[in-house]
Amino acid sequence: MSDSLSLAAIYESFLLQVYGGKPTTKNGAYASVMANLINKEKGKRSPANSPDVEVQLEKVKEYILLALDKVLKWKMSQSHRDSIEGLKKKTRSARSSSELLEVCEFAYLLIDPNV
Repeated sequence: MSDSLSLAAIYESFLLQVYGGKPTTKNGAYASVMANLINKEKGKRSPANSPDVEVQLEKVKEYILLALDKVLKWKMSQSHRDSIEGLKKKTRSARSSSELLEVCEFAYLLIDPNV
């Protein structure tokens, strides 16, 4: 597994957790979505029809924000709700894949019933 795909697994795990393990193009729950962003940031070649890094960053942000909005519909404590709202703010202001991966990792741990 490439380095970018192993990092992107954090993103995929979070989205799959939110969407009950059902990846679709609508919810973006594929590691390749984040891996493409990571590779673009590193200047690696990508498919010709792939969007530029800024467009890809915004697309990934949108997927994460939609997942966080879905989580906010769940029953949870006010402190968890506040944490999710904070993650939404961090997502909106993120300027890189690494910042978005931090959001995904924290959100995953926050909503994982096994933690």
